[in-house]
Amino acid sequence: MDSFGSLLATYNTERQIFRRMLAIGMEGEICNRVVGFWLCLEWFGHIHTIQNISKIGSMVLALVAAEAQAALAFIESEDIIPSNSNFPLTSSIAYHQFTADHFYENRHVFRERLSHVLDGICNLIFRDILDNSRGEGSSRQDAGSDVPTQSNLNPMAQPWTPEQSRLSAGDRTLFVTFSNGMPLTEEEIYEFFTGIYGDCIESIYVNHPRRGESQSQFGKVVFRSASMIAYIMNGHEVVRLTASGKPLWCRRFDQRSQGRWRRRE
Repeated sequence: MDSFGSLLATYNTERQIFRRMLAIGMEGEICNRVVGFWLCLEWFGHIHTIQNISKIGSMVLALVAAEAQAALAFIESEDIIPSNSNFPLTSSIAYHQFTADHFYENRHVFRERLSHVLDGICNLIFRDILDNSRGEGSSRQDAGSDVPTQSNLNPMAQPWTPEQSRLSAGDRTLFVTFSNGMPLTEEEIYEFFTGIYGDCIESIYVNHPRRGESQSQFGKVVFRSASMIAYIMNGHEVVRLTASGKPLWCRRFDQRSQGRWRRRE
């Protein structure tokens, strides 16, 4: 076996996890950064992280990946973000209590290590998988070679029931707001959520600026399943995410505050 083959064999578990994330609908570049983040945790001494992640099911994998995305948002931010957010799944998997403050306060050393990991490891061990995922057959066919076949269904979706069909759109909606000077388009919001959770969006609305307003101020995201709201909010009243490098503030939609909405065609 040549040196490159030995490298791929050494990181076989990471490659299996990468393929599994592609198989549940995550975008390749997001998978790359998420696994890079987990490799950073191992470098910082949390040596069981990758092995523990390899043992979890697809639904939990999607949730742990979402926590990694949130952690990366704090690491990449230069704003002071007072937050009580915690990372229960990541903390359990890595045997260490992580908070948003931890990632923000250590963001510089995380950034430096992440840059080395992405350029020096991930770029090599995932390149062929990414190339295949962009090709005709894509990752779901390739996944069978290294890992058990994964379902193409969205792992975050709930089975259909008559009770579910009666849930109003308001029960499945997040109200989102944007920071001054950093509005998000419907396309950016759609790509952010579907890049993590797969085909989870029913519709997205962004309020058009009124006369005298320089940008869109807010919007709402209607999910296919009400369970997505619980997953994203994780018990918090307000959650800050980062989409396309811009802050996206989320809270549950209050139907009593329903205003005039115009959907962008």
